Amino acid sequence: MFKLRYFDEEFSTERLQKENPLKEFVIIDGLIVPVSAVMKVLDEKEAQLQKESGLEDENLETKEKRVS
Repeated sequence: MFKLRYFDEEFSTERLQKENPLKEFVIIDGLIVPVSAVMKVLDEKEAQLQKESGLEDENLETKEKRVS
């Protein structure tokens, strides 16, 4: 009837949400993986794609313009 779970974001307190041990994990194809591992892979893939496409130099130039 109700799909309430112990760590339900809509009905749990802020303290309980902060202490939720499951918020650091995602499920990918049925495998539980830490979010940090997924982000590391995505960052590596992004750097590889930028290097292959030659966008790496362009991003440096735009970052320098923003700082100036």
